[in-house]
Amino acid sequence: MWHFCGARNTDKIEVLNKRILRFILGDFESAYYNLLDKVNCASLYNKRIHNMLILLYKSLFLTNYPNYMKNMFTLRSTIYNLRGNYILTLRMPKSTTYGLRSFSYHAANQWNSLPDFSRTANFNDFKKVIANLDFM
Repeated sequence: MWHFCGARNTDKIEVLNKRILRFILGDFESAYYNLLDKVNCASLYNKRIHNMLILLYKSLFLTNYPNYMKNMFTLRSTIYNLRGNYILTLRMPKSTTYGLRSFSYHAANQWNSLPDFSRTANFNDFKKVIANLDFM
């Protein structure tokens, strides 16, 4: 997954995507986000976050999803009636490289930052809601 490569390589991929869009559209003046709007597409970074959140949603709510994915995430249980439903626990990372940049930590952190109504929606509504969010 290219999301966890270094910042330099991530920038190279985004620049390549920008050059491709400029060549296809023949527009060498507009900003990157204007080009993305013209083709009705999200940036590569946002697509990677969307894919992470879709995988997380499937692992939480679909019964026939693989157990190794289901075991990566645990819902926080509390006896108090707090705001927010389906909040995930964030385990304390032991290192930056294999903890903070891991799929399970980053996906759970992004999931917890979503608005509550999007976490409780059905799958099709969830995909529509996160498609409109910008994570940059």
